[in-house]
Amino acid sequence: MPHRPGPIAAPGLIDLLGELRAPLEAAAFLLGPDLTRGLPRGDGHPVLLLPPFGLDGRAMLPLARVLDRLGYAVHDWGEGRCLGLRQRTAKRLLERLADLERRHGRTVSLVGWSAGGLYARELARARPELVRCAITLGTPVHAQATGHAWVDLARATADALLAARGEAPLVVHPEPPPVPLTAIQARGDGVVAAAAARECERANVENVIVDGTHLGLLLNRAALGVIAGRLASDPGRRPDGA
Repeated sequence: MPHRPGPIAAPGLIDLLGELRAPLEAAAFLLGPDLTRGLPRGDGHPVLLLPPFGLDGRAMLPLARVLDRLGYAVHDWGEGRCLGLRQRTAKRLLERLADLERRHGRTVSLVGWSAGGLYARELARARPELVRCAITLGTPVHAQATGHAWVDLARATADALLAARGEAPLVVHPEPPPVPLTAIQARGDGVVAAAAARECERANVENVIVDGTHLGLLLNRAALGVIAGRLASDPGRRPDGA
């Protein structure tokens, strides 16, 4: 039987205001020591980056630049601004995933931030044979009470507008996909409750919590270390190295 978490408290207003720390996290990320220092080198396999709700691929550029320097073949999702979870978008992303695997002759790692992580999970579920590993950052995998009310309202409004245009929503499954999966949560997340971004315990699943905010997760040195370590690991091994 799948594990079903108990009630999860959504972030409150104080938690949301804590996201104002994100610029300080960005400054520490960008102005500190060499970002690649001490990180394992990549092996050249393709990495597909998936942005959060409301943003486009440019939001992933800081991570893309670091991964490029580490030696990965980094790719933007190519879908413009993420305005929700749509079946049509997922279908195009599956085609992009298959094209990247074919072009590189290697399985593809998926890295998704927030809603981008939901796309990563469902791509990996649909075509696990094409995916080396999936990494999510602050991704709300449990539906109940996951975000601050203002955040949920913005997402619901976007969903309603897309539905009015006949856009079918993408169904998100609570069970993790059958690939090596690392879920990174921010202890101070004021947008998505950290507990709501925690995956069910499975042999192929690794949950990691770091200090920081939701908006700063992509500019978080601890999170970067986890991402680099997971991308450089043997995909045939469990996340805990067993």
